[in-house]
Amino acid sequence: TDTASTTANNGDSTVPSYLPILSLCWVVALLSALDRVAMSVAILPLSTEYHLAETVKGQISSVFSLGYGVAIIPCGLLIASQSPRKVMASGVALWSLATIGTPIAASLILVDQMPSEDGVTFIAQNVAPLLLVRTIMGGAESVVLPAIQRIIAKWVPPSNKSFAIAGVYTGFQSGTVLAYLASPFIIDNLGL
Repeated sequence: TDTASTTANNGDSTVPSYLPILSLCWVVALLSALDRVAMSVAILPLSTEYHLAETVKGQISSVFSLGYGVAIIPCGLLIASQSPRKVMASGVALWSLATIGTPIAASLILVDQMPSEDGVTFIAQNVAPLLLVRTIMGGAESVVLPAIQRIIAKWVPPSNKSFAIAGVYTGFQSGTVLAYLASPFIIDNLGL
């Protein structure tokens, strides 16, 4: 049978066979947005702790987008020729490692104190490991949209594609909201 049209009988209702894969795509979209947005909340205590200048905060915030922008076309081409599930799984694994590496890389930032006319000036050094980890995270997350598009194209019947895309994409919005709600709590209570 065709993958897109197969259904499973669940009592008296029919559940589309593609619902589990769409649910997993929704979770990946949620985690992707959560990871992306959490740094915009975490940058505040991070900048206070390490006395980061505005330019350094801007660099930390923007290198994710740099990695994403550089990698999305190659990732899209890779997904066009390879299994989108395997490529997405690899992307999730890599960005998970980058997520784990983010606090480790942040802990490598060194702060020097320099006397100045106004008292003491703080200079953050060794920010490069954090910039690298955030760039890798952006590149790894760039697999999400092309993979979701290909999975939906392959698994969902044409008459349900718009609904499937809209449903999966709510994961991005939910992840954004969850990041803004949960990040301050996590930072305050777990010190992460």
